[in-house]
Amino acid sequence: MFETEEKVYLKNKEEWLKDPDKKDKYVLIKGRKVYGFFSTRDLAAEKAVEQKLEMPVYIHHVVAKEPVVILGGAGLHVRFKKEY
Repeated sequence: MFETEEKVYLKNKEEWLKDPDKKDKYVLIKGRKVYGFFSTRDLAAEKAVEQKLEMPVYIHHVVAKEPVVILGGAGLHVRFKKEY
């Protein structure tokens, strides 16, 4: 569903992590276009509505350690990927 947006994110992630104005922010991407970086997911979602973007949109937290969510079993578990 978000193949294009994921490619944009992964292509730029390392550069964004070096930029204090982008690191730890939420990026809003639709297609190949980056619409901005926001302090909260809600602000990014508000921008998507304001821009009248077709839903769904891709909002991703720009962080070095990506959480991994595991569903099933005894509940919801979140852990972080190991850095290699």
